[in-house]
Amino acid sequence: MEVAGPYLNFFLDKAAFSAEILGNVLTQGADYGQNQNGNGGNVPIDMSSPNIAKPISMGHLRSTVIGNSIAEILKKNGYKPIKDNHLGDWGTQFGKLITAYLKWGNEEDVKKDPISYLVQYYVKFHKEDVEHPELDDEAREWFKKLEDGDQQAHELWSWFRDESLKLSMPFMIN
Repeated sequence: MEVAGPYLNFFLDKAAFSAEILGNVLTQGADYGQNQNGNGGNVPIDMSSPNIAKPISMGHLRSTVIGNSIAEILKKNGYKPIKDNHLGDWGTQFGKLITAYLKWGNEEDVKKDPISYLVQYYVKFHKEDVEHPELDDEAREWFKKLEDGDQQAHELWSWFRDESLKLSMPFMIN
């Protein structure tokens, strides 16, 4: 150890430390690192949580792998990880998407390639919205209808969600 101003520096003999750790891993095998420090406590883990009606990216895969790795480490330490891969499936963006779909959408296109077309409608909404700010009011009305349980709004939201889930499920680890 060495004190350097406000810091306390620790130095290890890397070769000796590595040899000791690797020896423990080889001796203990799958039990290496196992303990019950967590006493069965629950730990929520937020996984990738992709948004529906948008493409899955490598970033979603990365955060899913990281979340799953953290869950495995927690299990080894006696915790009960609770993995949540919540789909971002609610919010004002759905008022915008419903508005865009009703104005420019096509059911056959969405059935053929849901994510691509839903993203196109959403992007078009934001381009049109620059010159037609009243679209924002219409989108807020549709989201309010969705929150209030309007049948048409809910059916569209459910359909967008279901189509997105068909494409998202292979990337979700639970």
